[in-house]
Amino acid sequence: MGQVNVKTTLIFEGKTTENNIQGNFMDKKLTYEENNSLVSILIDGETINMTVEDKEHILNLTFKNGESTEGIYTLFSTNSQIHMDIFTKQLQIEDNCIKIIYIFNSEERTYEIEYEV
Repeated sequence: MGQVNVKTTLIFEGKTTENNIQGNFMDKKLTYEENNSLVSILIDGETINMTVEDKEHILNLTFKNGESTEGIYTLFSTNSQIHMDIFTKQLQIEDNCIKIIYIFNSEERTYEIEYEV
């Protein structure tokens, strides 16, 4: 597919944040830069593997519908890792749209990614 327009929406604590950015989609992998971080999303059947990376840290998350998974936050300056429990309440993977409703730290968040040529 190549270059795509990406719209991301994060709903958290009653606030909605939207971004419109350029990205790339190829071989079931979507990449884009958001808030000075490189975001990579790999669609693996009914699973989403997401990596968010900048010069200070890397965050690896896996989302599986109705399952708890472990996220790993690595801080480069101290070479330390924090393991996080993420529960995926709802995961929808459709053509050109991914919607993830997940619970982290007892708080529900919704992250939606829409992409089109």
